[in-house]
Amino acid sequence: MLADFGVRQMASGCPFVLVLTQTLGDSEPWPQILQQLDLGDCRVAEFLGALDAAAEAAGSRAVVAVDALNERHGLQLWRDRLAGFLKVFEAFPRVSVILTLRSTYEAHLPVPELPRLVHHGFAGHAGVAAKAYLDVRGIARTSSPNLLREFENPLFLRTCCDYLDREKLKAIPKGVQGISALFGFYLSAIASKIETKLGLERLRSIPLSALKAFTQMAAQWPRAGSVSKVEAMELFDRYLPSIGLESRSLFSGRKARTQPESRWSLSKAPKRPALPANSRASPLPRRRRLVPGYD
Repeated sequence: MLADFGVRQMASGCPFVLVLTQTLGDSEPWPQILQQLDLGDCRVAEFLGALDAAAEAAGSRAVVAVDALNERHGLQLWRDRLAGFLKVFEAFPRVSVILTLRSTYEAHLPVPELPRLVHHGFAGHAGVAAKAYLDVRGIARTSSPNLLREFENPLFLRTCCDYLDREKLKAIPKGVQGISALFGFYLSAIASKIETKLGLERLRSIPLSALKAFTQMAAQWPRAGSVSKVEAMELFDRYLPSIGLESRSLFSGRKARTQPESRWSLSKAPKRPALPANSRASPLPRRRRLVPGYD
């Protein structure tokens, strides 16, 4: 949805740059971002100055959006660099910044003083949004998404579709009817994703075995569907010793709870309606405030 916002931003003549954290390594972010934009020889100040000038000429605001700070090497990339990354924008009042991050990673990044806005997935349009998403992904819609609310969870829906893509399937397999069968399918999708991410041998089924053990532990009374972080880390380490490395951990810093994650967005400046093309944008306050977030 952040990309959709960017398309509308550019359609109205407003400068927009989308940075996907999952495409970045764990080194300095600016050289990587400029290289991806084919501007490797450009200085950061020159780049932001050009965006600022373009925004003034358009009578609007330029936006640099960094999506999913927690993705891939995100924690290593942004943990010690995020504050400096945001500081650079203060000299360019017409350039705003949008950041998105899953709430379970909030404690791992230095953003406690920034306000946030929680985005609750599909909100009140879950059924319609799920159907539209399946259509865009080219997945045949069966009766299951209409009957099972689990498909209204954006992360659940995307994970299942990613799994279908990897397996070269174009429809949700028949037989995925009851909640047990549905979550068996979902766990397989999650396990496949983890195996790919960590480069694990698929025949050993390490992630799937660990996930099944976790769900059994969480289901035990009186846990009420939750497991402490320490217990979860110890459990996952039995299946794949992390040797103290986050990059090797099945847990990967996630809170071990069954409730869904939320996602929040941050911005350097408040969002305002686009100004008429023949008007000039007035200087904007530099206080960081929120704009609506997208997942």
